[in-house]
Amino acid sequence: MTVSLLLRQGRSGALKTIPPEVPAQAEPFDNTTYRNIQHHDYTLHTFLDLNLDLTKDWMPQPSLCRVTLPLSAPLRK
Repeated sequence: MTVSLLLRQGRSGALKTIPPEVPAQAEPFDNTTYRNIQHHDYTLHTFLDLNLDLTKDWMPQPSLCRVTLPLSAPLRK
């Protein structure tokens, strides 16, 4: 359209045309080659090393059958 418009107005000479920009080809996305077994296959022993390290810091869980009073609470008669 631009070329025909310039020719109609009587402008002659070499017309420079800008070639359309070709977008860069993106790399094809292939998610079939990535495998991380630790995050896709959980077993009982997946995090065993972490569990063994954390067992020393575990607090005993309160029992539902036995009510315990704090040491600072007065005993009632």
